Amino acid sequence: MCLRPRGSNNKNFHYEIMDATKEDAQAIFDSLKQLIIFQRRGLQLDSFFRYLFRDLNPPIFPKVNHDMNAPLSHYFLFTGHNSYLTENQLSSHCSVRPLIQALQRGVRVIELDLWPNSKKNGIVVRHAGTLTRPVELNKCLRAIKDNGFTASEYPVVITFEDHLTSELQAIVSEDGEEGDPDEDEENPTLQYKHLTAIDAGNPKGGVGIAGVPRDTVMEETKGIENEWIPVWNEEFSFPLSVPKLAVLRIEVKEQHSSGNHDFGGQTCLPISELRTGFRAVPLHDKKGVRYKSVKLLMRFDFESPE
Repeated sequence: MCLRPRGSNNKNFHYEIMDATKEDAQAIFDSLKQLIIFQRRGLQLDSFFRYLFRDLNPPIFPKVNHDMNAPLSHYFLFTGHNSYLTENQLSSHCSVRPLIQALQRGVRVIELDLWPNSKKNGIVVRHAGTLTRPVELNKCLRAIKDNGFTASEYPVVITFEDHLTSELQAIVSEDGEEGDPDEDEENPTLQYKHLTAIDAGNPKGGVGIAGVPRDTVMEETKGIENEWIPVWNEEFSFPLSVPKLAVLRIEVKEQHSSGNHDFGGQTCLPISELRTGFRAVPLHDKKGVRYKSVKLLMRFDFESPE
């Protein structure tokens, strides 16, 4: 896959991504020693393939590599919407569990819809006009406090959709209701393990760019017939006018002759964070939860504008 910035304003974009040193390469070899995949003569071909598909070879930089000293308004924020809902917006429950899960994945903006409780003397979080069951505000605030910085050291922004009386607003401004939160009524422990697999079927890939209108595009690979390890071996080139606002979209579907395709997996990668070369790209389900054992091996390259 080749990404090609348009115009002279982007001429340095390629070189910023390509920056690497011999020390970086040595660090990779040092990290592989614990995997016991070295032979006496060095790294063997099979071991090299195993490295390519490991988390040691991610498609984007694993750590923050930007200047983080600018004002908050200078950054894009990982944002949640209706962050307290367990499932759909009409009939699911409001709970601290999805808040905790979002924070553990690095979400930095949490939205809470505030309403008076049934007795009008307390505050709950709920999705109004639906069948969703509310959760107490103080439980949500405690969950945010306890889990806000487990995945990231950067600020957590809480946005309130406020439907409260002035008296209840005063309580919120004093950092929540009085008293300690009780245990959540819901059992956070899963009752079973969910096994996820992509059927061999007829897998088909989609690759494209989400960004400014001029850059937005989606391409499709050919379908592969009945292969557990499909090899598409196709190359796509995307000219970009605003690379810093572009996101690489990757989708895998199972193709059917009827024209209806089953969802297989997806991921989105910011172009500005992509690492060149062959990379192991993990896929996620529709909710954004990463599959444990499903990855694509993809090659990324950047071309300077002509």
